[in-house]
Amino acid sequence: MVTSNLTATENNGSSLISAYVGGGYDSGSWGTSASWICDAYGKWRAWARWCSLDWASTFADHWLQPGLTENDPKVLVDHCLVGDQGNNNERCGIHYSSYILVIVCVCTISEAMVVFLIWRNQRKIATVDKQTKMRQTTMVTIGDAIANFLQEPDSGAGSISDKSFKASARPCGIKTTVKAWPSDCHSFWFAAVRVQVWVVSLALFAIGLIIPSVLLGVSVQTQKSQRIPLDIWGQGFKVQDSTIMGGVFGYEGHGTFGIIPSVLFANSWQLMVSFLYIFYNNVLTRQLVADEWMRFIETNAGRRDRDQAKHKKPLRVSSPIGLQRSSYTLSLPLTYSIPLISLFILLHWLVSQSIFVVQTIVFGPGANAYRIPAYDASRIGYSVLGIIFSISVGVSLVLALLINSFTRKYVNAPCEFPSMAINSAAISAVCQRPEDDEDAHLFPVSLGVITDSNTEAMKVDGRLTFSTFIDIQPPQSGGQYLQPVIVHQDSATKRSFSRTRKTVGYARLT
Repeated sequence: MVTSNLTATENNGSSLISAYVGGGYDSGSWGTSASWICDAYGKWRAWARWCSLDWASTFADHWLQPGLTENDPKVLVDHCLVGDQGNNNERCGIHYSSYILVIVCVCTISEAMVVFLIWRNQRKIATVDKQTKMRQTTMVTIGDAIANFLQEPDSGAGSISDKSFKASARPCGIKTTVKAWPSDCHSFWFAAVRVQVWVVSLALFAIGLIIPSVLLGVSVQTQKSQRIPLDIWGQGFKVQDSTIMGGVFGYEGHGTFGIIPSVLFANSWQLMVSFLYIFYNNVLTRQLVADEWMRFIETNAGRRDRDQAKHKKPLRVSSPIGLQRSSYTLSLPLTYSIPLISLFILLHWLVSQSIFVVQTIVFGPGANAYRIPAYDASRIGYSVLGIIFSISVGVSLVLALLINSFTRKYVNAPCEFPSMAINSAAISAVCQRPEDDEDAHLFPVSLGVITDSNTEAMKVDGRLTFSTFIDIQPPQSGGQYLQPVIVHQDSATKRSFSRTRKTVGYARLT
């Protein structure tokens, strides 16, 4: 710059008034790299207001620069001396870290090998023993559990005594007892998930939404205080000087050790989304497993058909034999899994556009400039529009889960029955098939009421079980049936189990 009100004599015989290099890793934040243009029009070196082009245009005809100190007279700029201009389009390239690339490749290959080994192991154990005709398989779906318990009924699970209370140190257990079938009990899908699971899941969802919301509010307030135009839609997902932060935790390095902290910080938000997906999927899985469980119950509606086989359902298992059905998913049907995966893919993409790594390479002045690697730097950039969209999708997902939980209902069963879908003790209790129905696990089954010598001796209306029998009856309102129920332990029961230190067969399907 050439000044019109200051001579070299007045400047200690030097033509250099001040020197400043913007954008270097050791010279402060990129966000203030152009602040020197507006230094004379705000508080000295405070940079409280963003030096935008609109503001700078207001004093272009009378441009002043501050002196070396706050008390020095301001310098009037006459004109600027500009060197040869370089073409930055010719300097663009693909930036990557060989260290990070190797780590990602090793982790991906390791993950693929683990998946292959699990698949090979599953293929080995999912076979039928020719001597015992028993199949060794892993319980993956609720159909696997039902098939396993029908194939090998647990003699203890069918006990009809109140003393057959199956419990552990947990606050509730399963026992098989005589109880009336409810006349009209409609429970929401919300009830299929334990309260503790809901509390933890909703708390994590809230944290995942509150943190970016607070950061968004701080960012907007900061831009307002610096008088930055809040053209959120106009800014889009592009890199903006006003939305570039300093190094992670104050570390402003360069090269490999400068980019790794930035990459880890930017991708930590992706990890958070993946972590929350596990809890979201867990809640939805419990509800849909309960729905599949409830669909096995024999109903009067199904008995209008003369062909009772229409109401029976084949078991959906991971390794089908007989008339069993192959499981194309672990638990979520395509009507749920496709929208859920699509929305979380969208959310991951929006998060990647919301916070990201910004890295530059530095050249010297001139058209044929030389590289200055010492000034290469990595920063964290963010997009206000991307954060707003990410929060909106996250809120929509949580609301959709809650709305679905309180609009859909389970019917034709006790209110606590849906929550038994993930309890192996309860599943085992209703898999006490008749002795002459030994191949029930291979054919379509339904969950209904049968009578036998035990129920006649107890003078009850029947017992609830899975079976292929044609004459299996639907539970009737008010009927007294032998069925599994959830029993909550009181303090005395807990102390009793603690003193005896008995371990009883209570398990859960997860």
